[in-house]
Amino acid sequence: MTLTIEFMRTRSPVFARVLSIARTIPTFKERESDGLTLYSVDFKEKDFESAQAFFDHVRGWKGVAFYIDGKVAPRLRAVRLVFDRCLGRAIHESRLTQQFGATPSDFIRKQRAQEPPEA
Repeated sequence: MTLTIEFMRTRSPVFARVLSIARTIPTFKERESDGLTLYSVDFKEKDFESAQAFFDHVRGWKGVAFYIDGKVAPRLRAVRLVFDRCLGRAIHESRLTQQFGATPSDFIRKQRAQEPPEA
């Protein structure tokens, strides 16, 4: 699954900063359409945390479009998709941490605690 965030020039005082951040992302694209310069960044599912951070920068801007797998998507659907996937990953990681421990030494301690005592 791919999320594309497309935006255009805005009067926002942070536009230049956001554009410079976007340009550091390997999937950054710049194109012309009807006399407007459009900028876009693609995020694969494994990069949705970065998408969430990038979305925070363009959140209140007009002229931002979202595409999920190449199809136009409402802002709320795009935001929810990213949030749900990030939350799901965090819950999964939390469950793994509870089950196996946060560090290798935690894992070893948990394994030893489950071993039957030697007779």
